[in-house]
Amino acid sequence: MKLFLLSIFIFKSFVFLSQEENDFNSRLIDGEELREDLIHIRRVILQSQPNPFVYIGKSSWDSSFLSLMEYFEEPRTLYDFTFNVSEWLNQLKDSHVGISLWDQLSQHDLHSILNFNLTRIENKFYASYFPMNSVPLGNEILEINSVTVDTLFKQACVFALQEGNSFNAKEQYATDQIQVLYNLLYQNKYGIEQKIPVKHVNYSGDTIFSFVKTINLNNSPDQLRQFLNIQIKEIDYQIDVANKLAIIKVHSFYPQSKKKYFKLIDHFFDTISNLKISKLIIDIRSNTGGYFDCVDHLINYLDNSSVSRTTKIVEKRSKYDRFESSNFLLVNFLLKIQKLLNSSQDAKYNYRFYKLPYGSQDTLINLYTANEHYLNKKRYLGKCYLAMNGTSMSASVYCASLFKRINRGKIIGEPCMGPITGTCGNPTQFFLKNTRVSVLTSTSRFYVDPTFMIQTDPIFPDIYIKKKLSNFRNKIDDIHEYVLND
Repeated sequence: MKLFLLSIFIFKSFVFLSQEENDFNSRLIDGEELREDLIHIRRVILQSQPNPFVYIGKSSWDSSFLSLMEYFEEPRTLYDFTFNVSEWLNQLKDSHVGISLWDQLSQHDLHSILNFNLTRIENKFYASYFPMNSVPLGNEILEINSVTVDTLFKQACVFALQEGNSFNAKEQYATDQIQVLYNLLYQNKYGIEQKIPVKHVNYSGDTIFSFVKTINLNNSPDQLRQFLNIQIKEIDYQIDVANKLAIIKVHSFYPQSKKKYFKLIDHFFDTISNLKISKLIIDIRSNTGGYFDCVDHLINYLDNSSVSRTTKIVEKRSKYDRFESSNFLLVNFLLKIQKLLNSSQDAKYNYRFYKLPYGSQDTLINLYTANEHYLNKKRYLGKCYLAMNGTSMSASVYCASLFKRINRGKIIGEPCMGPITGTCGNPTQFFLKNTRVSVLTSTSRFYVDPTFMIQTDPIFPDIYIKKKLSNFRNKIDDIHEYVLND
């Protein structure tokens, strides 16, 4: 099972720049085609999700659907379509449901992009990255190409994901999407290289302009990787022997190789055991998800209790579930062999679920006790902290929930995107026939609470630590600073 979030997703009017407009915000699409795509989205969600109406009633969601059907009787732009559909999908408050801005950007064949990243501190936006330090780290950003950053942020909030009432997380996710939205809406797809004016304020309070070069996507693979936020490493760590402090940063629970991931986790805990480390930070900030068993492997080194952990996974059988993307005969054969050779609960469940008719639901209940499986492992017994933020999502919510339930230590940072009771997962992507917009939807729901309850509020940290501008500008990690002094 996996809980994985692909990086995805305003005012209804824009300040159009003196650039050539692209198809996204200029070409009109026939209303009948838009209505057909809207019906397709609703049909897929109802067919694939075991319970999409955890946070909103079906009648309210359907009422919004009928209003959109009426709105799309006339031709609209692709932007208008994605904006309104995103608002409608956001009512489900499912962090795995939405329209991917990344995919929209890739479809528009931009030859050059403006590569930058912003950080939001106390409702202002600061430069965290601009190419060649063209805008220094920590300068307040006011405008990009005459578009205010506040405008871009409000636009990005419409496309940003949200799980339940995770409002702070939604805003943090929107901040990370500003660069994608800017390039999608305002970057000229025909230009190879441009110089974009950026209005910003330096440390002395002076308002200045810098002209930032766009990059050619064909000639700058490293910069493109940075723009797409592709992690080279899934895990890295550092050990401060003098202060007996270790920090393991888990960028993703979705490793390319689970075998290597497990070995690296094992090696890390062996190392800190030999060094007699007394403080440990598990850093899952900006970890957008992955596999349950990758989370469990990490948590098992921290779980000193003998109490069983319970996980319940509810899935609906449909042509959009996790088995349908593969060859039918091959999947059927492999699952049958797995069932015969492997008597595990998961193997039996997978085969049983696969054989169900479309529309059926099934539940897998996992009862897991760490001590039964990790008696020979070097379990960490020292002081422990879990660092999280608003873009700790999906499987990271599961990680934070387990950490809190086993009472392993302080959770520090900012609220994550999801409640302690569980989250949704196993997303699938589908493309709309007429607009070619890609949409993500979840196909399962994960319950950490044994009573199948889902809370609305996100997991809040024990110690709420917000970014300090002075620390940000001096490249001091607020969480590391707190732990050293705790």
